[in-house]
Amino acid sequence: MEDHCGQARYAWNLAVEQQSWWNPRRGPAPNYHEQSRQLTAARRENP
Repeated sequence: MEDHCGQARYAWNLAVEQQSWWNPRRGPAPNYHEQSRQLTAARRENP
């Protein structure tokens, strides 16, 4: 359970970091659906 929570926290922190690094010059920040697609792709690449 501790391992699972650690992995979930890591994914959450990556999403928060991605939002905080975004700025208006780059266009809109990735929304929930885009981040979900990115997470799905990352899972596929790293089983």
